[in-house]
Amino acid sequence: NDSRESDIDLLVVERGDRFKMRRNLSSIVSKFLLSEGEYLSVKTLSDKEFNELKSMKSSFISNVLKDGRILYERS
Repeated sequence: NDSRESDIDLLVVERGDRFKMRRNLSSIVSKFLLSEGEYLSVKTLSDKEFNELKSMKSSFISNVLKDGRILYERS
């Protein structure tokens, strides 16, 4: 993990292979940093992991649900 404070935190919940999604996101994050000059921190979880953490009342997930915004939701 990078120790720099991010300008933008992004959580991606993926139904499929989150490691494949993470690889795809790395190039997007690099391009975003170069074009916008802001550091983007991305965390990926499978939908199963997200729901498990939610049921365990994880403080991370609680903060995401309280303060986060849904940018895109596939039905």
